[in-house]
Amino acid sequence: MVNEHGLEKANQYIGKNKSKIDNKYRHQFHFMAQVGWINDPNGFSFYQGEYHLFYQYYPYGTTHGPMHWGHAKSKDLIMWEHLPVALAPCDAIDEKGCFSGTAIEIDGEHILMYTGVVQDEANGIRQRQCIAKGDGVIYSKTPNHVITEDSLPDSIAKSDFRDPKIFKHDEMFYCILGTKSITQQGCLVLYESTNIYDWKFKNILNMSREVNGGVYECPDYFTLDEKDIFLISPQYKKPQGYRYHNIFSCVYKIGKIDFETGLFDLEKEEEIDSGFDFYAPQTLLDDRGRRIMIAWMQMWSRSMPSNIEKHNWAGAMTIPREIMLVGDKLYQYPVSEFKAYRDKEFVLELDFNGEFSHNELMGKHIDVEIEATYEEDCLFGIKLFQGKEAETIFTFDTKNKVVIFDRSNSGFKITGDKYEISNSGIRTVAITCDKTIKARFILDNTSVEAFFNDGEKAMTGNIYSGEQDNGISIFSDKQIHISIHQYQLK
Repeated sequence: MVNEHGLEKANQYIGKNKSKIDNKYRHQFHFMAQVGWINDPNGFSFYQGEYHLFYQYYPYGTTHGPMHWGHAKSKDLIMWEHLPVALAPCDAIDEKGCFSGTAIEIDGEHILMYTGVVQDEANGIRQRQCIAKGDGVIYSKTPNHVITEDSLPDSIAKSDFRDPKIFKHDEMFYCILGTKSITQQGCLVLYESTNIYDWKFKNILNMSREVNGGVYECPDYFTLDEKDIFLISPQYKKPQGYRYHNIFSCVYKIGKIDFETGLFDLEKEEEIDSGFDFYAPQTLLDDRGRRIMIAWMQMWSRSMPSNIEKHNWAGAMTIPREIMLVGDKLYQYPVSEFKAYRDKEFVLELDFNGEFSHNELMGKHIDVEIEATYEEDCLFGIKLFQGKEAETIFTFDTKNKVVIFDRSNSGFKITGDKYEISNSGIRTVAITCDKTIKARFILDNTSVEAFFNDGEKAMTGNIYSGEQDNGISIFSDKQIHISIHQYQLK
């Protein structure tokens, strides 16, 4: 069965419409599609000496539609070359959409594993796993599903079964899939294969203790320092203190997989990014041995002005981040390649209290590093995207050892729907405060990515301020010393 959303049609549409977008909210250093809607990164991988990024894509509109796989490649992870759409929902195995998945290289071929959504006559909408093979540009699908819901145990829901993570361990291939139990607990299931086409259910790898009614979406798996690590995006996770205040969250789980039993021994779980707009992260291992992560820089159930104002595009990815295991914490920091795009530097050393600004401390395409030293507990911070009626504030509360990210007065009012857990415009994260705090803020027109203490914690958010809202100021209620290095981005 073939429907209208084929590869040829998609690529022709992009060619005819990519010039019909409004650039008002576009970024310079974050990946975006040429036209249309994007969400989850897919198949993020290093193949034949280049970085490849696939992504959930609907070229024909600025809201979620029948999913395609868009495709781009890069030599430095910052500037991307758009390639033809890799997958489109045009076959019986995926007629309702080619949903999220991952990639692996096998014998020189680039193998994509993804979820094909179908209309099953007996059971309604079903999610089944598919394979496509390619050469880095053109991909062909295998004709049949390789994993279906029929293989799941009775304790697992049959209707939500998606987002395969494929990898090799020793001589076996493994696939981790996100799903939920019939008692509404998010979980991961593990499959094994000798050849990527014939899969056997191994076990329920990990299950949430919470009854949320949501799926463990978009699992990613890798090892660091002999630890097994998962990145997952649980739906409807309940807030715990400062953590998990978005409708969907992103967490990392550290522990050890027993591949004989198919069980995971959990040692630690933590939120990945504590801001507003970060979802479905994926990682790759490159030829330099770096583990690099990228995510969708957006969150479900949020208003998006490029959609509302009919700009013919919606969605972007984060700047890729290198991740490291430091003790029992995942640290993350922008890849080193990003520094090549730094230009004019402005340096400021200051002892002060109150509020301070400078006519060179400003911009909407900048990279700002600060280091603050203090003798007594204080409230200090930085105001970004400042204008007559707008500002975005990061406040460091050293007594309570937290950073508060406030975008409630940042310009365009971002709203959620009835499922949004916390739509206050404020997010808080706990950090180490020991007389010195380091922070880095990357601003790219309508976004900020913030990193604290060399990547101990991160916060990401979209900021739709006015064109002239480019001021920056620093403030403190006690005497502190602050060092600022600001770089314009070229």
